[in-house]
Amino acid sequence: TLPVGLVADEHLRVGEDLTDARRASLEDRAQTEQAFAYAVRSLDFRMASRAKMGERLTRKGYAPSVIAQTLERCDALGILNDDALARGRARRLMEEGQAPYSARQRLRKQGFAPEVVEGAIDEAYASFDAEAVARRLLESRPSTTKTRQRAYAFLARRGFGPDVIGRVTAELAPAATKAAAARGALDVAALEKQVRRRYP
Repeated sequence: TLPVGLVADEHLRVGEDLTDARRASLEDRAQTEQAFAYAVRSLDFRMASRAKMGERLTRKGYAPSVIAQTLERCDALGILNDDALARGRARRLMEEGQAPYSARQRLRKQGFAPEVVEGAIDEAYASFDAEAVARRLLESRPSTTKTRQRAYAFLARRGFGPDVIGRVTAELAPAATKAAAARGALDVAALEKQVRRRYP
């Protein structure tokens, strides 16, 4: 069955004989209309990058030509705006305390083009003070400062580099650091080596 709007646009009548070429053309248009309707509903539920929307349409089983037409239509209407979406997500990641490295990786995984990611990161992190943010994160989670090792791991997971982590964790309470060292739980050199390997 064809969508009502398509039937009206094409001035089709009940019982009209269609050539195979016309039928194929109408079915392609119907698929494109369905794909576009799905894209709009999907974006209403959760915004997506152009690449992620392409993946969603592929998973729904639409043909590559239908997907391309749908994405072009979404672009023309301005409902897929990778620049604005990436900027908003980068800003949110920065506000959550993610370092630029972590935010960059997350945005890439969400399907944004490298130049879009770099522009969003540059804008969101223009006045980012990594050490101040790292200190604030450690202060907001006292359990992470019980040992230097925990603090290192906590900040590394948020994408902070080893230099920043080293300076911030050096400020931890000496008593806690000494107690951890006495228990054999602290191997700072090994931790720094791990962090440098993960975040070159």
